Amino acid sequence: EIRRLITHLTYMRQDQIAAGRAPQDLATRLLSTQDPETGTRLSLSEMVDQVMIFFLAGHETSAAALSWALYLLARYPAHPMPSLGIFLARFLLNDLGSVGIIPGITVFLATGLLVSLNMMGFSNVGAALITSIVVPLSMPLLALLVKLTLVGNHWGRHNSAPFWSVRHFTYFLAQDCFFRLMTGFMSTVSGTALANPILRRFGCRIGQRTLIGLPLQMSDWHAVDIGDDCVINGQMQLHSFEDRVLTVSRTRIGNGSAINYGTMLMGGAHLDSGVTVDPQSLVLKAMKLNAGVHAGSPTQRIR
Repeated sequence: EIRRLITHLTYMRQDQIAAGRAPQDLATRLLSTQDPETGTRLSLSEMVDQVMIFFLAGHETSAAALSWALYLLARYPAHPMPSLGIFLARFLLNDLGSVGIIPGITVFLATGLLVSLNMMGFSNVGAALITSIVVPLSMPLLALLVKLTLVGNHWGRHNSAPFWSVRHFTYFLAQDCFFRLMTGFMSTVSGTALANPILRRFGCRIGQRTLIGLPLQMSDWHAVDIGDDCVINGQMQLHSFEDRVLTVSRTRIGNGSAINYGTMLMGGAHLDSGVTVDPQSLVLKAMKLNAGVHAGSPTQRIR
């Protein structure tokens, strides 16, 4: 039935193209475009197949996913629906806070400070100069204040929380603040030891003479445990979602280890001293790596 309907619509569009009345949409372009090598156009059957793909890949997959979601919710009612309070917390902390307020907070602060300085009698140049210095320096302090207020000094070492919980939403709001407010500063000190004192204040355990190429990746702060003389240039995904539960697990990297570019470390892994992980590798959850060179996805020792 679907193929018959699409075939009929394709005939109608071919007639419109021949009469010069066809709209310039995707269907018209597909039927009108010639192959640069053979000079041929899509046949009727080829056009119908293309439309079928668009229809099934778009509409039908979404409808199927929604249908299965409703079916599973009805079959497994043991998973309770969130209360109105939790739903509002999600809206305020994530939808409004992370998406609506945090992206513009730098502009809000800069504008407020600039106007205040002008009202205090500073010249436009002086107010702009002070604002350009004070606002960037205050961003790390603001991010740290948000983290300490919402997360504290301990949560996130070996902890879990339901998806529909205030703990989950506050944890990710603090992370969003870290990403948004620390980007400028961290991009300046990335790959240097200057990032380490800041990350330690956020709760990361980082040894001496260790260099971190992507300091913003250390956002699961209390789960980061890195020894001395390490070079970390990969990503650290130390939290996961399983069965609608947020789990954060500490990953330990021993002294003198090197994590190369593009490597992903997951929560709960333990790397002995003297471990080298080659680029584009994957260290799975709770994986233990002995001293040596490791590579692959998942990673394994190669020498």
